[in-house]
Amino acid sequence: MIVKEILIEKVFIPQSFIDEERESNIENLMDSIEKEGLLEPILVAQKENGYKLIAGYHRLVACRRLLRKTIFATIDDTEFKDDLDEYVSHRMKTIHENRVRNQFTAYQIMKFLKEEKELYYLKNPGARENEEKALKDYDKAVKREMEINQIIQDAKSESDKKYWKKEKDKVKTIIDKTMPPIKIIEKTLNVSANKAKTAEFLLELENKIPGINKKFEDCNISETKIMSLKKFFENNDTIEKFKNVKTRKQLISLVNTLEAMMKGSKIKASEIVNEGDGVYRIGTKHYISYSDKDYKVRKFDFNTKVNVNSIDVAKATIEMLGIEHLRVLVLCETDEIHNFIIKALGIKH
Repeated sequence: MIVKEILIEKVFIPQSFIDEERESNIENLMDSIEKEGLLEPILVAQKENGYKLIAGYHRLVACRRLLRKTIFATIDDTEFKDDLDEYVSHRMKTIHENRVRNQFTAYQIMKFLKEEKELYYLKNPGARENEEKALKDYDKAVKREMEINQIIQDAKSESDKKYWKKEKDKVKTIIDKTMPPIKIIEKTLNVSANKAKTAEFLLELENKIPGINKKFEDCNISETKIMSLKKFFENNDTIEKFKNVKTRKQLISLVNTLEAMMKGSKIKASEIVNEGDGVYRIGTKHYISYSDKDYKVRKFDFNTKVNVNSIDVAKATIEMLGIEHLRVLVLCETDEIHNFIIKALGIKH
């Protein structure tokens, strides 16, 4: 591989890089490049009419925004058996660079897992129809490798060791071919089983609601928060609500509502009474209303009154309703807040 200066306009950028663009990275790199220059070349593959980007997307975009015409690049001149071999090799180089930079989020892992599943089915055509059999083949091969390791350890002659090492190589070929995508992700990216499982759930969600994880990421909604709401995504109505989200504000509001419903789950539906005109009584302890002048709440012996003027205050208020010694009068300043609270408590109106 050689390093040389190339024209930025000659670099083809795969869509997968564009999908993972992070504005903060580009801005930070622009500052760094202006002050210190480009410290590390991008990585590209030579193509007939130019170059294909393998790694360094944010560096490339930063240089382009700085109106630079050229950029230093390392040219990967590896020869490949076929397109699949080239794709796997380039993908591994991209993963290696990101791993060195420690930039993986669960959303990024989810994208790698999606690609890994596609590769897995290419290597194991029958696995899509019979994934259970493929997993059994993998487990059987792993068990066999352990047995062979013990045999090699106990072998007394070099010829025996040589024979069993060849057998081990055969078994490793089966393991490499049948290793489940989630195991490959754990091993390749060096991530925990929990983080890999989070990525697997996000991928399931992506299949149900295409593009939803990009929206979560753009709104700074963490994967931890989404995982905490996992049970809601088992409901088709919730899935449809997320499919119908059009704006950033709607998405954040929907996630906040579900989060509040989780926190307000201590309130039993049987304790909630709709007294009309937007007034709700929760057992003998709490009232939700627009005004403390309403005749239904004037005689209420509360020890805490909360004027709710934002969604954040509403979420905190819902938490208060589960505290044993409090009798709370909740006064909602807007219809939006009122609706948020009663929906969060699971009240149908």
